[in-house]
Amino acid sequence: MIDNIKEIILHNILFLEQSSRKNKSKSTKSYLNKWFQDNVKTYIMKKIAAPLLLQTLKLKKTEEVQSLMEKSKIKNFPQYIGVIIAYFDMIILNGLEKQFQSNLFESLFSFPQLVTLDKLNDYNVLKKIRNSFVCALVYQFFNIYLEDKQNVYLCQSFFQIWNVTFPQNQITQRRKNQHQMEKALHSEIQKEKQTIAIKYNSSENAVNQMQFLQNEENIKYLAEQVEYHETKNQICDIHQSQQQTLSFQQNQFNILDQEIAFIDNHKQSLDEYNNQQILQQIEIQSNFEQEQCYAYENYIFNEDNEIYQQSNNYNYSNQYYGFPNSSNDIASYYHKQDFDSLVEKIDTLLN
Repeated sequence: MIDNIKEIILHNILFLEQSSRKNKSKSTKSYLNKWFQDNVKTYIMKKIAAPLLLQTLKLKKTEEVQSLMEKSKIKNFPQYIGVIIAYFDMIILNGLEKQFQSNLFESLFSFPQLVTLDKLNDYNVLKKIRNSFVCALVYQFFNIYLEDKQNVYLCQSFFQIWNVTFPQNQITQRRKNQHQMEKALHSEIQKEKQTIAIKYNSSENAVNQMQFLQNEENIKYLAEQVEYHETKNQICDIHQSQQQTLSFQQNQFNILDQEIAFIDNHKQSLDEYNNQQILQQIEIQSNFEQEQCYAYENYIFNEDNEIYQQSNNYNYSNQYYGFPNSSNDIASYYHKQDFDSLVEKIDTLLN
């Protein structure tokens, strides 16, 4: 659809241009360029772009928007191109791209049929043809600007925008306009400045060459000194780091030695305490056993002494008769065989 309407717009604007020329020798490009510059200000920017920015910029009149865009125009471009780019940037900044494209697209169909000779006397028809023509160029310019802002350098003049919009019917610009002449002059001035600077630098280089050669050894020496000091500083840093590591390790060893000494002392104290407890237990046990032995010895001694005393009081003359000498005689308590055995034990003890 867009290609079809562009074909209609191209046909109508060329037909209008040919019909408008009074001087047949006059170039077609002059009319097209003038129509574009006039209508882009009075219709596209004033009727389509400016109303979109009123609320965003908090302004009341489209003239105020136009004045602001004139002040914000992009430099290093023809004035009308700089204003168009300023509008584009403001529209993109406020997120109004789709609405702007939609408005431009609708304007493309303001006169969607081929014009005929009988319509050329109608001012409204001529106005619609010129407006649709300008909308087609701005619509194409805005789309490639959205793709990449660097594409602006493909549209630095009306003729470049025309060739991008209608590549099948391109036109060339033979005579440079004032802006292009100023730009070319500025470029020549810059080149001349560069040439003078190169010559000046070459003359200075001849003088500086000798100074450079003289200073080369000094620079080399300074570089060696810098490298030496950097290496020395690195070695010092490494040595300091090693010393800090050794000091830390030594402190750890000292702490470990202190802990081992504390443990040894504690263990020694504990062993001494345990040994004392064991010795006390042994001593208590020994004393107890000695007391038991002493008591047993006393018991045996007392028993033997009693038996001895009884044996001394015994009358042996009666041992074969079995009769006691008196009522207290020990033999009176034993049978003869038992008594004889007791006498043998006593004899053994006495001997």
